Amino acid sequence: MQYIDKPSRHDMPNCQNDKLSFAIPLENVKAVLFDLFDTLVLIGDSHECSVKSLIKLHNSLSKNGFDCAFADFESSYLKVVKQIEAETATSLTEPHFKLYVSNTLSKLGYTVSPGDKAIGEGANDFCREFCRYVQADPQAITVLQSVQAKYKTGLISNLTFSESAWDLLKINNLKNLFDFIIVCGDVNMRKPDPKIFKMALDELGVSAYEAIFVGDTLETDIEGAINTGIIPIHINRRKNNYINSLTAEQYLTINALEELLPILNQIESLLYC
Repeated sequence: MQYIDKPSRHDMPNCQNDKLSFAIPLENVKAVLFDLFDTLVLIGDSHECSVKSLIKLHNSLSKNGFDCAFADFESSYLKVVKQIEAETATSLTEPHFKLYVSNTLSKLGYTVSPGDKAIGEGANDFCREFCRYVQADPQAITVLQSVQAKYKTGLISNLTFSESAWDLLKINNLKNLFDFIIVCGDVNMRKPDPKIFKMALDELGVSAYEAIFVGDTLETDIEGAINTGIIPIHINRRKNNYINSLTAEQYLTINALEELLPILNQIESLLYC
């Protein structure tokens, strides 16, 4: 088996890491998987996006008879988010967004199930508003087309309101650039759970050591990939204050999507030289 061990920064243009502490099995790289948010698509004003989307949800529910002040609704919703996050911190399960909405209404005194038609309509209004604040990275299509020409491609997204992920992929002409897509709200699990990575690997028909994962978040994308045995590449979109045991030698870091292509080209050149 042929490997590249500790490739230098000069061999991989624009890559922040001088060296890697793991070995890449060259002939085995068959698939490249991606995160979605802050990797392929970017959210503009995240605070405004959250508030405006929640207002749309509240307005929709109000029209369907769930009458309460927005301040009360928002307060209950934020409590539900914290509660569900605490309850699922260990299991890494991820219920669909509709459960968040029904639990919020329950806190306000209503008896309603996640499958209620009004909750579905409200969730859809929330998703449509959310999508207004999201745009594809300008490099996304070009990079994905180049990757898909040579590798199997997959997407794993941590989004509880999964409809937004599917809508954004369609709106931005990204959907057909993947051989397999998995959104956590559809399968009740989330990164960094190795099970969600393994689900994607199984669908693509590759082993962990045959795959690369590209994501922006250390605690979900990079740790999840490492724990699954996938080669991790961190796209450094923002300052990350996450306290973790990872070291820079455990993963490659890029600053823009287009910097992925020289890394893949380097793997290919070393394989075929």
